[in-house]
This record gives sequence, structure tokens and C-alpha cells, in this order.
Amino acid sequence: MEQQPSELPLNERMNRGVNSLLLIASVFAFPSIVFLHRDLGSRYAGLQALLALVLIFVWPIVDPTGDPRPMLLFLAAFLIMCFVSRIGCFRNYRKGIRIHRYYHGTPRLMRYFPSLSELTVKRVVEPVVVSFVGLLLLPVSAMLGAFLVASAVGLAITISASELAAQERAEAMYDQLIEQSGISERFNRLRGK
Repeated sequence: MEQQPSELPLNERMNRGVNSLLLIASVFAFPSIVFLHRDLGSRYAGLQALLALVLIFVWPIVDPTGDPRPMLLFLAAFLIMCFVSRIGCFRNYRKGIRIHRYYHGTPRLMRYFPSLSELTVKRVVEPVVVSFVGLLLLPVSAMLGAFLVASAVGLAITISASELAAQERAEAMYDQLIEQSGISERFNRLRGK
């Protein structure tokens, strides 16, 4: 029986669904990352930066009766931080400092938590801080507060997914090392060593 072109295998549909959710999470996370991190990779601010800009701009639709001015102020601050981030990329490049092009930056909060690893600060501390700020802003601007809480969730998901992917790559490299070691032993036996 021939498969219909519109019917994808289950694992491919699941991969597309997961990728879509990760894109949404990264779009929500990006505004927080721009404020919380320095030394972003030169290519990190790509599609999610553009989509985050659109998201911040249209977020007031969520609450049409609310005051959109806090969101517009946040949008202005976001654009300024994107500009500052881009200047940081150019400075690093001119100084010869090489950073992974897709690196999502070094946390600014690391100086306040020197005993914690970068991953712990990114995965735990930053989402808690952004959530806390969002909850504090809810009475002042429900629109901005809700956006920051959603951004904190996106931040936690994005960083966790990134770490999971890095762990998977490291395990694949280790598997390849084991395989190469076995092949090298066979090769040496063939050569009589």
C-alpha cells in the first residue's frame, strides 16, 4: 500500500511538533536572554529575534482593554538590548575573541551566584528571577507581567532542551570513540601488531 503524500510517519510528525514547540519557547525566551546574557553568539539572534520582536509588538492583543504602553516601553528596551548585544558581537570579533556562533550567552547573574554553574544559573535561577519579576509586575501591568512569566517558561524549556541536545551529542561522540577504538584494535591485528 502506497503512503499518501500528506501522511507523514508518526515519528516525523512528532519531530515537527517538538520543533515547533521549541521554536515557540525560544521566541518567548529570547527577550529574557537579551536582558540576562552577554556575549551572545553572532548567529544566535536570528529568526527567534525577529519573531520575538513581532510577538512583543502584537502581545497587547492578548488583553485589548489593557494599557499597551508598558509593553511598548519593554519593546523599546528590547530593541536597545539587541543593539547592545550586536555591538558586543562586533567588539568580540575585533578583539579576536571567538565565541560559538549559536551560543546563547553568559549569564549576567553569574556574578551574584559564583558557586553555581552556568547551566544551573540558566536553567534554574534565571527562570525563577524572570517569573518573580513578572509576578511583581502583574498588578502594575498584567500584560507585561504575563509576558514575562511566559518568557520564563520559554527560557526554562529552551535551556533544558539545549542541554539535552548537548548531552545527546556528547554521548554520540563517546559511542563513536568506543567504535573507533574497536576498529583500531582490529586494524592493528590485521597489520600483525
